[in-house]
Amino acid sequence: ARISAETQSVERARVYTPKPDGTMPLKRLRRPLTDIQLSLGESVTTGQPQLPRGLAEPQACITKQQGQVKFCIVPVDWPEAMEEAFSVNTLLYQGTRAIARYDAGKTSHLHTLFDSQYYQDVRAHLMRRFGPPTDRWARTIAPFNKPRQPNPTLVWRSRDTRTDIVTILELRRFDDTRSVFPDTEHGALRLYTAGAPKVFPVVTALDIMSIEWTARSNHLDGATPITASTLAI
Repeated sequence: ARISAETQSVERARVYTPKPDGTMPLKRLRRPLTDIQLSLGESVTTGQPQLPRGLAEPQACITKQQGQVKFCIVPVDWPEAMEEAFSVNTLLYQGTRAIARYDAGKTSHLHTLFDSQYYQDVRAHLMRRFGPPTDRWARTIAPFNKPRQPNPTLVWRSRDTRTDIVTILELRRFDDTRSVFPDTEHGALRLYTAGAPKVFPVVTALDIMSIEWTARSNHLDGATPITASTLAI
């Protein structure tokens, strides 16, 4: 009986259950995926080292905690059909990019925004790529001067059978991770390893805004830095 209990304990540890913020209930929809590499776009995932910066390239990172942690703005290679949804115009960054947290030189948490009106399209894209979600969080938000409303949150979990590391892809219809009031104009897609520290509030919007504008933007369309003073909040 003792051996059986220990075995069950190990199995529970392997099947990590992410916890939603606060006390929102989590509904398990199916078992975690096995050996499926979850990603943003085609190739941006956790555990990747920071790419080297060319001499003429702007600094796209800031450091925290005595230089032990880096937060960088990184490009995401979304397929053409999803570019419109993820090409946002915010004070954090412009275009199809993401905020990456680097611990010990490798990505541990990625946070990207999308236009919330494309939530169903983003959801359908992720389901085509990774199958149905493994979990659903029953979460709500309280927009400024408006009644509380649902914030649908879907989760895909994948366990690496070789390392037992669990990776989590989390889709929120509205981004409520950055401030007291949720951003109903944008949804959030977060990718992280189980137990990894968060992007917000460790780094703030003001921190991200301190990164040079050209490092936070897609500027292949001939836009000029003057756009930085007119980005939507």
